Amino acid sequence: MKKCSDCGGELENGFMLDTTYGAVLAQRYGKGELPESKGRFLGIMEVQPSELRRVKAMRCIKCNKIHLYSQDFIVYVPGSSSQGWVVFIIVLLVITGLFALIAMVLLRT
Repeated sequence: MKKCSDCGGELENGFMLDTTYGAVLAQRYGKGELPESKGRFLGIMEVQPSELRRVKAMRCIKCNKIHLYSQDFIVYVPGSSSQGWVVFIIVLLVITGLFALIAMVLLRT
């Protein structure tokens, strides 16, 4: 069992979650620099790290300090910069379809 670097207590395995727009995602570590915040639309930012790794979390059961570690395996290597736009267009189409469906239901009543 790993020990806490601060107090020597035992560390328990865990994970960090990222809740975003109705989804729950595992956090990722991205190698590289985070771009400036200019050019954002609805908080969406195109990030192209050279590699993404899952983040493993361990909590000390004595002092509650959380230790974060990037895992050894690479989760995703981006192929092109257009992938972000494809996801954005799909989400936009789904939202538009939901609005159309809601409008149809409301017009029937």
